[in-house]
Amino acid sequence: MFKDYIYEDLKKPVVIKEDDPGKHYRHEYKGIKLDPARVAKIYGMTDHMEFFILKKVLRMGSAHKNKRQELMDIINAAQRRLEMMDEDGDMN
Repeated sequence: MFKDYIYEDLKKPVVIKEDDPGKHYRHEYKGIKLDPARVAKIYGMTDHMEFFILKKVLRMGSAHKNKRQELMDIINAAQRRLEMMDEDGDMN
């Protein structure tokens, strides 16, 4: 079952080097390694723009930008995604 596959996948050890430039995206919750890519995979997310928005939401307020700036980036990305849907005739 897919759910079991994800759980088994989450139990695999993850080695994170101290000089890992992406370590700020990886967190652990109740012994489970989480990062934006893992969350996107669990939810079946395949759209790159939507993944970008997810990353922004998950990291909001923890970068050099304040929350207001981060929210504006998220809104701008969502507006662009809507434009792309209109351009492609995608009504979903």
